[in-house]
Amino acid sequence: MSHPISISDYKRLSHLLGVASFDEWKRQMENQDQWIAESISGTVDEAWQKCLPTWLDLGRVRDLSHAYAPPPRYWPTRARNLGLAFVKEHWPRYQFIIDQLRLFPVDSHEFLCAVDLLEILVDWIDQSEMEMPSTLFAIDVPLPAVVKLEIQHVPEYQDMKTVGAFLRRIHEGGR
Repeated sequence: MSHPISISDYKRLSHLLGVASFDEWKRQMENQDQWIAESISGTVDEAWQKCLPTWLDLGRVRDLSHAYAPPPRYWPTRARNLGLAFVKEHWPRYQFIIDQLRLFPVDSHEFLCAVDLLEILVDWIDQSEMEMPSTLFAIDVPLPAVVKLEIQHVPEYQDMKTVGAFLRRIHEGGR
């Protein structure tokens, strides 16, 4: 079952800036290491099933919009931290994430979460100086509307139509 993104949620999801207050961030970080370890354990499919409710609470994995520069006081959400840990743990099985793009409708939260995870994966591989799998840039499914809205005024991302082209631009140094 997929979770469709409501039209009223597009703007919110495309303009996220992390956690709004330090106190809320501290609350979200309580027992984070243990909670993340439990959430990403098992097979990639089991981890996806355990992580998805947290991502659905936010509406996606990424919590910092491309539409904005990072604010002076950026506190990442639990969802974003969980996404990064998921990628680090399960990156050799990245095809599973690509497969989610074929299983879910483009206007679903699951599809958006998979795109966010692939973006995090590309950033993480770049920072780790590992070889980038070219299959990531060949993903020919359309970008979700939330991402299109998020990047519509960012010159580096003009004319992005597919997830693969978007990931290539991220790899080439887009914000």
